[in-house]
Amino acid sequence: MVLFEWEPCICPCLCCFYTCITATHSLRCIVFIVALLLLCIEVAERSALNRMTADNLAIIFGPNLMWSKSRASLSSLGYVNSCTQLLITRYDDLFIK
Repeated sequence: MVLFEWEPCICPCLCCFYTCITATHSLRCIVFIVALLLLCIEVAERSALNRMTADNLAIIFGPNLMWSKSRASLSSLGYVNSCTQLLITRYDDLFIK
């Protein structure tokens, strides 16, 4: 199944994310993740009213989307949040419509 369409070097974290979700999650879970990202985009578009920018949303949802139970550390939190922010802000560039 093809979900993403990107230049391979955009972000290694995104390549890892794609590999993880396709290898370990069912299609239903992947559809949920995409729906959550679309909701985050809608919320971020109204950030002037609700103060929830893509960065703030990434801080909230990033650890829940990509936190590794076996290799979790606070030092990796910045990478997780940056990757989640990229998924929100570059959704149209990353996902096939």
